[in-house]
Amino acid sequence: MSRLLNVTVPSYSSLFSSEHPIIKPLFILMGILLLSISAQLSIPFKPVPLSIQSTTVILIAMMYGARSGAYVILGYFMAGIAGAPVFADFTFGITKFIGPTGGYLIGFLPAVIVSGYLAQKGWTKNLMGSLLTAFIGISIIFLCGVVLLSFSFGFNGAIQVGLMPFILSESIKIIIVGLVMTKVKPLFITKAN
Repeated sequence: MSRLLNVTVPSYSSLFSSEHPIIKPLFILMGILLLSISAQLSIPFKPVPLSIQSTTVILIAMMYGARSGAYVILGYFMAGIAGAPVFADFTFGITKFIGPTGGYLIGFLPAVIVSGYLAQKGWTKNLMGSLLTAFIGISIIFLCGVVLLSFSFGFNGAIQVGLMPFILSESIKIIIVGLVMTKVKPLFITKAN
């Protein structure tokens, strides 16, 4: 019995390795589910709600790496476009990508690729690197969000409604992500990712 529970037994340790062919897709699905749940945890500001979704995207990037993180984001997009109510307020559909929050959604993909790549390069091995990686990822999301929002509100208006209300909350979230990443081992960050 103790042999079955021993992680040094090859069959057991390989089953729960991130390289096992079943484990990685399960973690991708878990990432999509986590991202979907985080979309629902929001304070309904208008036109852009305050949520923990951007933080979740960056955590996924830093834990999964660029490629696996991109799979999570693309899977999340495909689920929402296909009709699963995974976007904020249990919404779905391709129109979410052209609405007021569309730029933020679109920014998830480049943010996860860049932050995931930096994590793969070892930036998350210390607090300063983790903070910088999270800051860069969040900045990409907000840059994309403000650019698309500016088509409706003008550039200054987009800054006022799509960036300024979030500076304090995003700063706190960046610090939390940085602290978490100094304590957590990334799941899929390998040279092969």
